[in-house]
Amino acid sequence: MQVGVVRMEALDYWTSPRGYTYSHGWRVTPTFCRTLPLKLLVMPAAKDQTQPAAGHLGMILPDNEQEFWEGACEVRLDKPGQKVVGWAVTELTMHYERGTR
Repeated sequence: MQVGVVRMEALDYWTSPRGYTYSHGWRVTPTFCRTLPLKLLVMPAAKDQTQPAAGHLGMILPDNEQEFWEGACEVRLDKPGQKVVGWAVTELTMHYERGTR
């Protein structure tokens, strides 16, 4: 998937206890700089960081779902042996249908 000037690739998937499947871990490639190729790995710090009380918080999610995934993530350079270079917060309000990706 390309979003603006960034290409994102899901690396894994995770299914919540409520049965919703989310992409989980992403390779992020900025496409605006062709002379200095840069790839980042954005990896969740923990798998279950779902927010099941969305409706109680007054949030309106697609298809009236009551859960979304929002969590802390480590950011690494996409090279073998790279250490954490930063942190990010990722929010996923869309999920995959059961059994599909």
